[in-house]
Amino acid sequence: MFWYLIGSNLEKISLKKAHFLFVTACLLFNIVIVGLLQGYMFRIFTTTTFYPDINTLEQLDKSGLTLVWNLWFIFEDNSSIIKSLERKSKPMLDDTVNSVAFHRNVAAVEPKVLAELLTTMYIDNEGFPLLHIVDECLTTLLVGHMVSKGSAFLTVFNNAISKMVEAGLIDKWMRDMFESTATEKMFILNQNKQGVKGFSLYDVQVAFYVILLGYVGSVVVFLFEMLSDRW
Repeated sequence: MFWYLIGSNLEKISLKKAHFLFVTACLLFNIVIVGLLQGYMFRIFTTTTFYPDINTLEQLDKSGLTLVWNLWFIFEDNSSIIKSLERKSKPMLDDTVNSVAFHRNVAAVEPKVLAELLTTMYIDNEGFPLLHIVDECLTTLLVGHMVSKGSAFLTVFNNAISKMVEAGLIDKWMRDMFESTATEKMFILNQNKQGVKGFSLYDVQVAFYVILLGYVGSVVVFLFEMLSDRW
């Protein structure tokens, strides 16, 4: 076929020469295929891949995950997405966060501040968080603290809380708590972590030996066939 495409005279080609060209083309083709396969496998084993992040309630609904939460009665939103999530929900569990982090078969609803704290507490051996926070919130709630009617401390409490919020003290305390928790977790993780060895060609030398052995065997068989024809 090769000689026909380039327009050569097929009658001038000997049978042995045709066999030689065919086997050579097969060997080169096998080398290319094996190289592509090795590159593909090397990329798979050396590249860390993740599932796409869920960042909206619509994506959470389409994922099919069960939502663990009880307080659906506080919602005033009657959209189809909220109704669909409510139908897939189930009551809270004692180990809800552990199920989300380690089993990854459910989704949970937590206050944003608590969720950010949990992401610093649940991390894997490489330091990556095991929890992901969806960017879109289900609802916004305001927290209030009740005092006795006509209490003289009401004005004092309001002024103190307002000044702390305006000064950014509450946000600072939250960040300090998150950073200290994350630092403590990483310190414990690094103490128990074994040394990581870099990946090198020495680790896959057996594969190269097998390939080399196959090439040597192919050459031996090829030479044996060539010599046997002469005999």
